[in-house]
Amino acid sequence: MVVLDVGANIGQWGNLIRQSGFKGRIISFEPVPAAFKHLELVTNQDLEWMALNVGIGEQYRQRASFNVASNGGQSSSFFTMGQAHQQIDPTVTLDETIEIDVIPLDSPAVRKLVRTMDIYLKADVQGSERKVLEGLGDLWPQVQWIELEMWLKEAYLEAPTFWSISEMLRDNNFSLFAIDPGGVSKSSGQQISVDCIW
Repeated sequence: MVVLDVGANIGQWGNLIRQSGFKGRIISFEPVPAAFKHLELVTNQDLEWMALNVGIGEQYRQRASFNVASNGGQSSSFFTMGQAHQQIDPTVTLDETIEIDVIPLDSPAVRKLVRTMDIYLKADVQGSERKVLEGLGDLWPQVQWIELEMWLKEAYLEAPTFWSISEMLRDNNFSLFAIDPGGVSKSSGQQISVDCIW
């Protein structure tokens, strides 16, 4: 099985699965240059872990506008941050907009790395979950597991939430396997996001 780590930041999640015993191939995608530099330092020490400095979406795009967040890029997004996200952590802001290249997961470059292996797809993409899934194309049959951070409220303006993405996954014969609490409103205690494995 190959792991596709979309929205890798500096490799925190990849390190976690390595520490958990996964020894197979990891392909990480991170569009923010500052975070990617740190990610490269990590992946250069691991022959089965590679990193690509691109965004992932439903189609190819060059010089797409991307908002970089103040928390080391972890909340960076194609979308504008909404009030629901501010309820989780009011200190996080979108500090600058950069231009990045975007590719779909069904691109020849990714398919060459994946070959015919089964796929565990993890995407932490701040509102772009549907776009990542739409870019799977002919890779859908190889995907066995999908791990997503999903938003119960509109944390990013006009971005799809848990409800519509769940419907899309069910239409592709995925069922919810596990759910873990994510972000909670600091003022009300209301759940804003969840981490799900399908």
